[in-house]
Amino acid sequence: MRVVEGESSTVIGRSLAILEVIGSTRRPLSLSEIARGARLPKTTTLRLLGTLVEHRVVMRGHAGYGLGSRLQAAIEGAHTVGRRLRRLLMPYLLELHRVTGLTVSLGVLNYYEVHFVETLLTHRQFARMRTTGEPLPAHRTASGKAILAYNPEALARLADLAEYDELVEETVLIRGSGLAHTDPGLASGLQGVAAPIFARSGVAVAAISIGGMTPTDLIGQEAVAALRRVAHAASVEVRRSHRRRPSGSRQGAVSARRRS
Repeated sequence: MRVVEGESSTVIGRSLAILEVIGSTRRPLSLSEIARGARLPKTTTLRLLGTLVEHRVVMRGHAGYGLGSRLQAAIEGAHTVGRRLRRLLMPYLLELHRVTGLTVSLGVLNYYEVHFVETLLTHRQFARMRTTGEPLPAHRTASGKAILAYNPEALARLADLAEYDELVEETVLIRGSGLAHTDPGLASGLQGVAAPIFARSGVAVAAISIGGMTPTDLIGQEAVAALRRVAHAASVEVRRSHRRRPSGSRQGAVSARRRS
């Protein structure tokens, strides 16, 4: 079982630490195991677990605690949306990768984290290697912040973050420029710039990012301009696909896939 490093002073941070421990294994965990893995007092862990169980984010059984139905449904929903967007937008990702020569990723939001459903690596590695990797905090990544800036409901979920006010201020700047940047201190080392992808409602449903893992992966103005163009084209494609696929119509979905 992987131990979570550090301890956040916020409710969200502590809850995420607990969820990370529970999600790190498929077997049920005891209160002691969760408290030890999250590096939290047992009393605090028990109190937070009670809230998480109440909201069906965590389930409690005879053998211990596991992920609840609500969280599992959210994860599956994010994966389903991510797979559909990946199939739909792959040509755009490939074109952006070809033009910039940088790592290109497609990310979707899942509560407090960003899941990268597709990543095209730089020319120094395999040009087409899929990697999902571990989810990253939405408020620290370029893709996450690009989505949060245009998704008020998702942004409101992070209200208990210690840096929430700074995050809100940053989303205002993002809406002004249309671009978001990865936090310099992100543990993954990934540096990047992201632009949102919009649904018909005007809410961001995903983000495309460009960047790299080393200082030599420089992001110039031409690459940023290409990112803007591709993100805009991808948004048009997403909105077009929604028109082709009426809500609740399986036949519409089949027809859309055939025409895409």
